[in-house]
Amino acid sequence: MKKGRIPKDTIFTYGWKEEILMKALGENGKITLKEFAGLAKVPRFLASKTLVRLVSANVLKIHPQESEDFFYAQRIGKMMPVFDLKPAFP
Repeated sequence: MKKGRIPKDTIFTYGWKEEILMKALGENGKITLKEFAGLAKVPRFLASKTLVRLVSANVLKIHPQESEDFFYAQRIGKMMPVFDLKPAFP
């Protein structure tokens, strides 16, 4: 991901992968790519694509680490976990 450009509006679909991700963030506050791929039972490239799209949309914040990056829910410009999320569909 490149920084320094003016961000454009990013559109994404909130589906079952995003629901799994948000539930995990609500419980743990943070998640890694490996954890998300395992929970959602999707290949790492698909999990990575989902996380990058949500970072681009300012839904998630990335916290780079030497071993593995952590992802947090984005709330008003701060890294904060998400609590009490309800799915968009029954």
